[in-house]
Amino acid sequence: MTPPPLAPSSPRLRVFAYGSLMNPASAERALQRPLTAHEVQAVELPGYVRVWDSRHRVFSEQLGRESDAAFLNLAEAPGETVNGMLYTVSGAELARLAAREKGYAAVDVGPALGFAAAEPVWTFIDRRGLGDGADCIFLEAYEAKVLSACAPLGEAFLARYRATTRTPAAQLPRVPGAYRFVDPVQRSLT
Repeated sequence: MTPPPLAPSSPRLRVFAYGSLMNPASAERALQRPLTAHEVQAVELPGYVRVWDSRHRVFSEQLGRESDAAFLNLAEAPGETVNGMLYTVSGAELARLAAREKGYAAVDVGPALGFAAAEPVWTFIDRRGLGDGADCIFLEAYEAKVLSACAPLGEAFLARYRATTRTPAAQLPRVPGAYRFVDPVQRSLT
């Protein structure tokens, strides 16, 4: 994980969320406060697509064991756009989000969204990739968490989510049921 540089003099730190951080209940565990509808703005980020290529170790209740699972990520894609949500956080909240997003680097996408260089917008991108997907599972509960975040923003937002999300390159086995991250810090913030 690459922690984002914190700008204590900047009262407005923004986050572009494109996966489970779009889900208020999920984001609130790391923020440690409610994330209200009026704080969230739907936006389109140019130059990226959403992909299922971030690998994390989880415990699957259905399987009764630990396994690697595929999670959402962003990949550079000139000429493409990806939808997501923009919200403002404090420096401490951004640090907790960075700890939660273990394995992802904090990347400033503010210029792509039209913000000045002095107004960063942080998103989290995993540059490690999924590899060949061997021994990796697709968590139906994670997908449901992300889809439930899209629903309140309407059918058009959900349709854009689906249009800007690439399916996994490998045919990963779909696993239903609850899961939890093996990493204790990651688990405590999700």
